Amino acid sequence: MHETEDNEHTIRRRLLVVDDDTMVRQLVSAIAGDIGFEIREANDGVEAINIIKSGNIFDVVIADIRMPGLGGLELLKFLGSFSPHPVIILVTGYGSVEIAREAMLCGAFEYLTKPFDIRLVEKTLEAAVYHKKLLDEYQE
Repeated sequence: MHETEDNEHTIRRRLLVVDDDTMVRQLVSAIAGDIGFEIREANDGVEAINIIKSGNIFDVVIADIRMPGLGGLELLKFLGSFSPHPVIILVTGYGSVEIAREAMLCGAFEYLTKPFDIRLVEKTLEAAVYHKKLLDEYQE
């Protein structure tokens, strides 16, 4: 796991990947693992909430917008009231301007479409960790 010291603050790299597609979860986990993330996976929004409620803390959550049961937008709304607040990246295979706009209005850090560009996922995860570090510093 990569941890960078910067002005007495540790940049943590804990990621929760939430997607009902096993192959997508494995791909995102592989990409994130290659750049130093500690990863946990969830099959859907309900499982993700249970993982978080059991005391697991994540710096970044990447979640599919459309999943059976509880989707990414509903998960985003739940996590917005949760503390500490992770940075949320939403993904979808059904990209549209309306969905992207709704994701951003609900507080998503970024919105990615499938199929993934591996370099874009890496850069987005790195930017999310940096954003989380800034948010944590601001809240101190």
